[in-house]
Amino acid sequence: MMLGTSGTFRLKARHARSERAVSSHAPRSSRRKEAHTLFYDFQMEPPHVGCYGAKLQAFSRVDLMVMVAVLALLSAWFVFTHSGERGRIVQCTHNLKVLGEAMFSYANDHGGSLPPVVIEEPLATWDIQLLPYLPQAGQSQLAAAKSPGAKKQLEWSGTQKRSNWFKTSNETLLVCPSDPTAQSDARSYAMPGHNMYDWPPGPNNWTGVGLVWTKANMARLLDNPTNQSLDKGQLDSLAMVKLSWLPDPANTMMLTELINPHNNIGRLGRSWVMNAYIQRTDSLCDAPSFHFGKFNYLMTDGHVSLLAKGQTDGTDGISPNIWTINAKD
Repeated sequence: MMLGTSGTFRLKARHARSERAVSSHAPRSSRRKEAHTLFYDFQMEPPHVGCYGAKLQAFSRVDLMVMVAVLALLSAWFVFTHSGERGRIVQCTHNLKVLGEAMFSYANDHGGSLPPVVIEEPLATWDIQLLPYLPQAGQSQLAAAKSPGAKKQLEWSGTQKRSNWFKTSNETLLVCPSDPTAQSDARSYAMPGHNMYDWPPGPNNWTGVGLVWTKANMARLLDNPTNQSLDKGQLDSLAMVKLSWLPDPANTMMLTELINPHNNIGRLGRSWVMNAYIQRTDSLCDAPSFHFGKFNYLMTDGHVSLLAKGQTDGTDGISPNIWTINAKD
């Protein structure tokens, strides 16, 4: 009889042991034959895994219910964070991160310096200067870069035209999706401006990283007796703020939002903003609903933070003043 289970094997072995006890005086040849039979049965018919082992590997109904619940929670979380205003905040954060990467690419090509906010004569704004470094841009950005005032400053060449600059949708990297004033050439972002009251800019300046090279600022700085000894080459070398000058990059702002219908691509006006008060009074949007009463801020270390007013100008007594490049504020 063949052994089918481990239980049957144990019964047979027990029976064999009892027989050996009874016939302990049996001939040695018989005992050798019996041992050989037991060994053969063990080799040919080992006990196999029974129902208990199979149950351990089964996928139960409880496991299925737990998996479905986890997937439902993940789906709900994704919908919650990527729909409505929260979804627009996520897209705006992405825009600023891409613009930050373009800023760093610009700095790599310009001795570690950030672009000035604007050069008034001839006109070149920060967004036009970044355009060659953007991975994608819409029709409006391309048209603005080719405009008569900006084309000369960009030094446009055929090698800079890339097919992935064009997008099929109306959304662009320079437009916050929550901007209610957005037009075809809208620009929702601005650099924190430097008031240009002192020269050269350094780590102790209390204003932002964006230098405003208007004709009025240029004339005032050149009329200053302390600057009259600088030649054009020295002025050009000091015309931008270097990232290495910044003592606290994680708490120094590089770009933020300024929601105004006159904030347009390649235009001087609203290309910079000086402080949190001007940002909020000049932004023509419903403040409580726009980003839930907050603005996005791109820091000079590349990360983006969604902050309320008190968290940007230090008036909450805890946060630093991210509008300035002074580590002591």
